[in-house]
Amino acid sequence: LNDAFRELVAGAELLALATNRTFRDADGALSLDAGPFVAALEFASLKRATVLGKPSPAFFLSALASMNCPPEQAIMVGDD
Repeated sequence: LNDAFRELVAGAELLALATNRTFRDADGALSLDAGPFVAALEFASLKRATVLGKPSPAFFLSALASMNCPPEQAIMVGDD
């Protein structure tokens, strides 16, 4: 976390795939997801994260464009 913080202070952009708070791991235990870490880095660095994952339309549109697939011909199936 400190390494990421130092990179942000030095000018790096903060990109996140998700901002979910928690998830259940394989044995059912509650675990921290990416969101708390993103929030900590935002707070410490005074930067706002660009969220590229679900449900960001830009994330999906970029993937579709890379495959030359119009959005009207695509379907997204999620895992959470």
